[in-house]
Amino acid sequence: MGKEVKIYIFYLSLFGFILFWLIFFKPFEVEIANQPRANVELGKFVFSIFNTQGMKLHLEGDEAIQKATTMVIKYPRIQTDDKKLFAKKGVYEGKKILKLQGSIHYMSEELEFFTQSAQYFIEKKILYVPTPFRVVSAKMELNGSKMQYYLDLDKIVAYDIKAIVKSAI
Repeated sequence: MGKEVKIYIFYLSLFGFILFWLIFFKPFEVEIANQPRANVELGKFVFSIFNTQGMKLHLEGDEAIQKATTMVIKYPRIQTDDKKLFAKKGVYEGKKILKLQGSIHYMSEELEFFTQSAQYFIEKKILYVPTPFRVVSAKMELNGSKMQYYLDLDKIVAYDIKAIVKSAI
């Protein structure tokens, strides 16, 4: 037998032994685990959405942590046109709703309001406030138990209100 044939038989035997060993002894098992999506952490950030008419939404925050479809934002600041909204914490759950908590302050040219909890429906531009609130403007001061504020219409629907009118409307 020639040298080349011996090398061929050696490698064939080695391959056969390794194949036999892998099939019958199973030295390792591979299992692919279903891992949740990795967390995304952001420091100070700015996020803007534009359409053909200009800026639709401008969102800033000091910190954001995303887990799956939920993003928790520390000190979110939202701006649309001349309207600004601030809070201590915001939770975005992927349904185009931003839930705001803690020292919420809204400002526009016409009015300001303060509350502790709110939900901002981004697409509809509606701010729902399920907790007691205070609205202040040049013409009035308003306190109530809950409200809906339609940003595009500049319309407030409030419940259980006490109002102080400063001048004729």
